[in-house]
Order: sequence, then C-alpha cells, then structure tokens
Amino acid sequence: MAYYTIGNVTHSESAHVYTHVALWAAGSHLHVALMMWRLNLWADRILPFLGAVAAGLYYWFAALFIAITLGVAGIGTLLLRAAAFALIGVWLTRALRLPRPHHDLPMMTIHPSERIS
Repeated sequence: MAYYTIGNVTHSESAHVYTHVALWAAGSHLHVALMMWRLNLWADRILPFLGAVAAGLYYWFAALFIAITLGVAGIGTLLLRAAAFALIGVWLTRALRLPRPHHDLPMMTIHPSERIS
C-alpha cells in the first residue's frame, strides 16, 4: 500500500519515503498481530490468506500495466490475471496442506481479568 501512496521524489526526500514505507509496514504488522490475537489464529493459518490477498491485489492491478508493456493489452490482461490467480490458488492450497506439528500445543491464553479492553 505504501508503494502506491507516495510519488517519485528526489534523493534529498528519500528519508521521507523510507519513513512513509516504515510506518505502513508497522501498521500492517500491528493489524496482523491484532487480527491473530483477536481471532485466536495461528500465524501459519492466517498469513497464507493474507499473502494470497496481497498477491492477488497486486497482480489484479499490475496485469494491465504488464500487458501494455508487452504489447498484449486486452486478452493479455485477462490471461495474466488468470495465470496469477491460478498460481496463487496452487500456492495457497499447498501452504494450507503442510503439516502443523505445533498445533497440538495449547494456544497462549490470557485470563479475562488481564485483558486490555
């Protein structure tokens, strides 16, 4: 998201770009951590879904520009999107099938009196 929310800048403004991207990364980390905590999910279950969403969003929008660059706009955009989503589907299916040996361990629980509301 940070990549698309900032334009090209000169070298003297690069610190602003790095700060902008770092803040978006920190926000993303916080969002994922809170989602995992609130939904009581393991990272190896939620992160493949989030990765699939991120890759899907990227290739949905990037396919048009890639197709234009290759000179195959129109059907090329459709084919690139289909290929990307097929690969994402294969990757997601494979990622979710991997054995999870640590799932027999109890989740960290927080007593209700210790929770921050």
